[in-house]
Amino acid sequence: MHKIFRQHFRFHPLFHLLIFPLALAFFVVCVYLSVIYYNEGYGIELVYFGLLSVLILLIGLQSRQVPFRNTKRIIRLEMRLRYLELSGKSFRKIEQELNMAQIAALRLASDDELLALVDETVNKKLSPREIRERIQN
Repeated sequence: MHKIFRQHFRFHPLFHLLIFPLALAFFVVCVYLSVIYYNEGYGIELVYFGLLSVLILLIGLQSRQVPFRNTKRIIRLEMRLRYLELSGKSFRKIEQELNMAQIAALRLASDDELLALVDETVNKKLSPREIRERIQN
């Protein structure tokens, strides 16, 4: 069960240890230099570097958001297909009563326990953590 909990956060060393800290440091240095040297006649250069630092920071953050959106779509589609195969009913009505974290937690359940767990989640409004704790297989 502990393996399931660890899989919900994915650590990417290149992004988390290099790209994002460097982009953030570049932004902080640009703000610092802008404050110090703005009255020295370097205004336009500092503005350019400031905009460049913001752009780099936003590109780094956006590069992490696109895969998350696609992952959410894939998880929803997977749950729709599994629920349809197991119950013969559409998952869309149930899906509207659940948030994305609950759907992602339900995805981890085996086919044998999925239908009962979906019903229990809808009726008792289980949190994602409670859902994961109730998964046996």
